[in-house]
Amino acid sequence: NEAAPCNIALMRQAQSVKKGVRSSGGTPREFCTITVTVGTLGVMCGEDEILPNPGATTPSYLDLRRITNELSDYEYMCLEVSSHALSQDRLKGFNIEVAGWTNLTQDHLDYHGDMQSYFEAKKKISEKTDELFVVASQGNLLKMLDDSKTKYTISERISFNVENPALKLRYNEDNLALSYDLCCSAAKKELNLPKDISLPKGRFTSFKNGNDYFVVDYAHTPDAIEKLAAETREVLKDYMVVTVFGCGGDRDRTKRPLMLKAALENSDEVIVTSDNPRTEDPQQIINDIIGGHENIVSFVDRAQAITHAVRKYEQKTVVLIAGKGHEEYQDIAGEKRFFSDIALVEELVGKLKNES
Repeated sequence: NEAAPCNIALMRQAQSVKKGVRSSGGTPREFCTITVTVGTLGVMCGEDEILPNPGATTPSYLDLRRITNELSDYEYMCLEVSSHALSQDRLKGFNIEVAGWTNLTQDHLDYHGDMQSYFEAKKKISEKTDELFVVASQGNLLKMLDDSKTKYTISERISFNVENPALKLRYNEDNLALSYDLCCSAAKKELNLPKDISLPKGRFTSFKNGNDYFVVDYAHTPDAIEKLAAETREVLKDYMVVTVFGCGGDRDRTKRPLMLKAALENSDEVIVTSDNPRTEDPQQIINDIIGGHENIVSFVDRAQAITHAVRKYEQKTVVLIAGKGHEEYQDIAGEKRFFSDIALVEELVGKLKNES
């Protein structure tokens, strides 16, 4: 699931804990001598990729064993575990010391078929650990776990004293609290949370020009779009919100109009574009997103969409560029071509500053 942001900064205080595999995420910034993460961002130590990216959130059965063997000198491994991996039993034989479950919202139904099957696949994580933490705000998930008689511990949201304002967004507070609980449980003691803790690359990565903010985020589900836009609006109350997004090809088509609904309900302006169309026609994906709505601005070319959005505004504005986050490619017609939302936004904002 979406990687929780703080495991590594906390783990530098917990060096006495034995080696373990954690079903949490988090991207380490330092403390690289004893901690490694495996997940959406790749096989990372700090901000450095230390092994080739296996190309999946959770590596294949064989790759996961090869990677854990190569990283056996590290004291901690934080492993992001996907529903696909659980469904395919890629973790067979692994014992997870402590696990976290962040949410259950519509995603990957092209693979699982329906939400109940998706839930059953993710619930398999409870069979791999004796301690499962679940975010308190996930009422529907908690009810499903109760109904299935699955044991868990609630992770309560806490307002931490941190410097990064993005960590004040409620869903990031949830992730931070969950990550804190995971680390304290592994360390078997209460840990101190560093004030300068940061989010992983591509998770609310922001650039500023004058009063305007331009944010790159990995949000790529209806729930994630809703939370990103709604909570940004809550924090930046006097700002106009512009949301730029697309939907991946060869994936769950039913979420496409739901993504637009979430964006329209929580934004002042919406721009629809391509994400990773893969083998589908990019224009058809955009048509599926827009449906019968009129006057929706759209660009098949993602670079054009972002260039259109990253501009000077008359009133204070925050532009949310959602969907790809840290990714440095775009998958078009089965070919992965270099593309980085972060690099492009940084370049465009730099030009705006030079024009000022």
